[in-house]
Amino acid sequence: MIRFLIALLVLQACIIGLYVLSGKMAFSADPNGAWLIKDEGMDTLLSWLDLKKLTLWQIAQKIILLAGGMTALLFVISHFPIVFLWLMIVYDTGLTAYMLCKYANALLDLPLRTKILLFAAIALAVNAWIVTVNWATIDCAAWLIGVMLLIQFRKTSFRAAVLLSAGIMLYDATAVFGTHVMQHVATTQFMALPVLFSIPASLSLSSPAILHLGLGDVVLPGAIVMMAIRESIAHKRSVLAVAALGGYVAGFIATIVVMVLFRFPQPATIYLMPGTLLGFTLAAWRGGLLKKIANRSS
Repeated sequence: MIRFLIALLVLQACIIGLYVLSGKMAFSADPNGAWLIKDEGMDTLLSWLDLKKLTLWQIAQKIILLAGGMTALLFVISHFPIVFLWLMIVYDTGLTAYMLCKYANALLDLPLRTKILLFAAIALAVNAWIVTVNWATIDCAAWLIGVMLLIQFRKTSFRAAVLLSAGIMLYDATAVFGTHVMQHVATTQFMALPVLFSIPASLSLSSPAILHLGLGDVVLPGAIVMMAIRESIAHKRSVLAVAALGGYVAGFIATIVVMVLFRFPQPATIYLMPGTLLGFTLAAWRGGLLKKIANRSS
């Protein structure tokens, strides 16, 4: 029990460190995250998620489309693991290494030789799990992918965060309680892919993990955290970011408590997403900033 509690603390410290690092990279060049670099795909998604001037029916349609699309993707992935494996390799080598180098160059204006060496180092680190599968290589790749995705979420608006939370919660609940696809994925070879964070029983590379948390359970609530960091910088109110992080921790604790009580796997995002969003919302409301933040677009 003590070992498990220590693992929880270590995991939370790693996640908070991931958020802080990503926020530092995302907003050090520009407090609004508006770099010269364009993340076309993510910008399109965030614009689509924006709730401005939508009817309730249109909002419901977007929530259903988001949840349905992710459920269908998870179903395909679970039935064609080899395809997913190769997609992960291409994704790791290409997009993650390339984008992180691109971000680093935007911040530091690196010479060509340094950029090449940095790309090679990141590509090696993010693909080490292909050569040797253990908790260290899996966590390293997941950490780098997480940083890249969180930086891309830097322009998330409050309205987009609300819709994203609703869609992801519906998807996760359906995948766990409805189709049970998530349980299938969690008990297959996907545990050996960099789509989760693991805390080992010891520092030995062969040590089994005593705690897992999906990459999505970190990155998706992280979109709200990135918004909170941006707004805390814009309004000089660090309490906004702290409240969002506190909400994430509260949601994480709720997930563990419910899982232990009911002895059944829980869709973590149904606790993490509202916890993070509620923490931020309450802090913004108490500071008299909620209306202003809610009217801001992605």
